[in-house]
Amino acid sequence: MGLVTDEQLGPIRQEADSTGEGLVDTLVAKKIVSAGQVAQAKASQFGVEFVNLGEMRLTDDVISAVPRHIAKKYNVIPVYRHDNTVTVALSDPSEPWPTWVPWTTDRSWTPTLRSSSWSIP
Repeated sequence: MGLVTDEQLGPIRQEADSTGEGLVDTLVAKKIVSAGQVAQAKASQFGVEFVNLGEMRLTDDVISAVPRHIAKKYNVIPVYRHDNTVTVALSDPSEPWPTWVPWTTDRSWTPTLRSSSWSIP
């Protein structure tokens, strides 16, 4: 995506190594990239859609598609619902996909990615 130049990356990598913080976390902390940009890059890498929850208005029907305790435990947010298909926004696409949906078999699920700065209250 070209968000960071080689000139920026060298010193940031050294700082991340010296502090023990991850490279991406250091880039976000230094405001070189935003959490949203990181999420968009991950979505592209994993071949899933990126959604900006700040621009969405979720209906009660969509929100109720995933019980609150399940959404909170697995950090997923339902964003679309069409018939028996529910699209949920994940913060980490590297999580094993169906391991977080053991509670239901009557729906099909589609992953999408969101910024990790969102959480279930």
